[in-house]
Amino acid sequence: DQLMGLLAYDPDQLAHLRLAMRDALTELEGTVNWSLDAQVAMVTVREARRRLAEHWLPLVERLLATDPLAGRALAAAGLDDVRNSLTHVMHDGYGWAVQADPRADDPTVVTAEEARALGAMLSQGDLDELLADPAAFNWAAAQLEWIAQDPRLTAEFMANCDDLARVVDALALRRMELDAPTASGPITPGQIDLVIGGLAAVWNTHVGGHDANTATDAALDPAVVLPDPGAMSPYAQAVFLRAMDLDAATFASVAVEILERWLMAEGGSGAPDAFRPGPNAADLLFARLVEDPAAAAAFAVLAADEPAILFATAEDPALAQQVALLGTSPEALATADAEAPVTAFVEWFQRNTPYLSTADPTYPSGWQPFLVDLIAPWTLQFTGLATWQFPWTAPEDLLAFVIAQPGAAERLTADAELVAAGAAGQLSELGRLEPILVATYLGLLSQLIVERDVAGEEQRAARWAATLTVLNALVDVVTVPAGTATSVAMIAGGPTIDAVIAHWEPDPAAVRAAAEADSLAAQTVLAAGMANGLHAAWVSAGSLPPGTLPPPQPNPDADDPAAEYLHDFTEWLLALDRAGCADLADEAQRFVYMILNPWDGGEDMAD
Repeated sequence: DQLMGLLAYDPDQLAHLRLAMRDALTELEGTVNWSLDAQVAMVTVREARRRLAEHWLPLVERLLATDPLAGRALAAAGLDDVRNSLTHVMHDGYGWAVQADPRADDPTVVTAEEARALGAMLSQGDLDELLADPAAFNWAAAQLEWIAQDPRLTAEFMANCDDLARVVDALALRRMELDAPTASGPITPGQIDLVIGGLAAVWNTHVGGHDANTATDAALDPAVVLPDPGAMSPYAQAVFLRAMDLDAATFASVAVEILERWLMAEGGSGAPDAFRPGPNAADLLFARLVEDPAAAAAFAVLAADEPAILFATAEDPALAQQVALLGTSPEALATADAEAPVTAFVEWFQRNTPYLSTADPTYPSGWQPFLVDLIAPWTLQFTGLATWQFPWTAPEDLLAFVIAQPGAAERLTADAELVAAGAAGQLSELGRLEPILVATYLGLLSQLIVERDVAGEEQRAARWAATLTVLNALVDVVTVPAGTATSVAMIAGGPTIDAVIAHWEPDPAAVRAAAEADSLAAQTVLAAGMANGLHAAWVSAGSLPPGTLPPPQPNPDADDPAAEYLHDFTEWLLALDRAGCADLADEAQRFVYMILNPWDGGEDMAD
């Protein structure tokens, strides 16, 4: 017969048992009764005698012939190893002596006793020994993973692991030491992450965040997410939190609380990771946030109250900037929700400008292009089309601060697609739009992008292309003035403006004469595209007599393309008037000049 998995015994009591068995066997061997009435009872006697002689007495003899694993032998055999936690607990806690079972243990089968024993070993054992044994460490991680899947085993484990926070803190401290560039050891940070991940999974099951039956995660109260936060450093809290399977809002909320504690600790006694090389608590949390846009958005909204938790914590500022960009993107936040974080983040850098000087690099370089990327999809909100309120700082002041930074114009040029997509999306949310408003915005962008001093023609060409990108996107959402049956979004969107741009591919060297030349060219493209759309709307509605010519197209080779286009456009209006379409000519004139004049107003705003 096979032995049970763990056989524990008292050697003295077992010796007494052997004597009793021998006496019983002698007595049974002398028990004889040939009476027919006693034969049924004798069958039982003979079976007991056989079992005692062939099985139980030899078993006891073998056990007594083997040296019991007493305390000294236990240590020599490595039974203090975490993999022998049940053996350890039974020996030290209950005084049992044990004989090892030669059968291999199945690590995927965890009993309630083993779960309790592992909890006790981690809570009361020597973690330094565990940290020196990679095999035992990996075994513990696997056991914790199995325990976390079973609420019953989780309860057994937690009943004996009464200081989980201390265990996590000790493991995290060792992880921090190993994560330094020059550190080395038998255990890697990744292996420690596996064990902490197992502990986090067990804790998640324990507090109710995981339903083993439905495999769905419920939102947790942030107050119960971490086990005894006061006993864990912010770094340990960050390692533990990022290993938990939480909803985005809960993760972001607790991450903000952790970094608030980190800032307070650094300003006082000092967080343990504040002055060590390698990632700190913020870096760990930010690396997790950039993998989850919803969590990044929730974090950005919360960080608007104190941007320092985002920009004054991480060792790697690029991670913080990634979180900010991801969390405030139009894909992550609605327009109204993005106002608080975007404006608060720009204001934080504006207030801290004296500390951001490259001559005294308290804050690493690279924040200037980051700010341009931050506002790029939201530039519309810094104009008269804004729905944001800007309660603290005027929008023109914030925009001026960002654009005044070195390389800002080039960065905004590179961000043309972000600018266009963001503005088009926000314009579409506003419903009906008059060209006067869009033209003002385009005039502003023209001044910010096109008319800045450039080092060469390639940069000028790039800025021209960026302007056309924005023009092409916004023409789709402009609404023709009242009285016109069809909107430009339906008729002029795309093909008509593209038709103009297709013929407008000037050699950058041809637009050198004046700083205004590029802006006038962009105005002309927009005006011509809108006139084409208006004409298409009239044709669709049957408003034009047969033979009426379409509006003129701009000539990019002209000495002054804008002036020549306006001359040709005026001639076209006169032809419309002579054809009996004076009302349409007046409408077209108002429409085009509604674009050109407010464009100039937008440039004045930029100035």
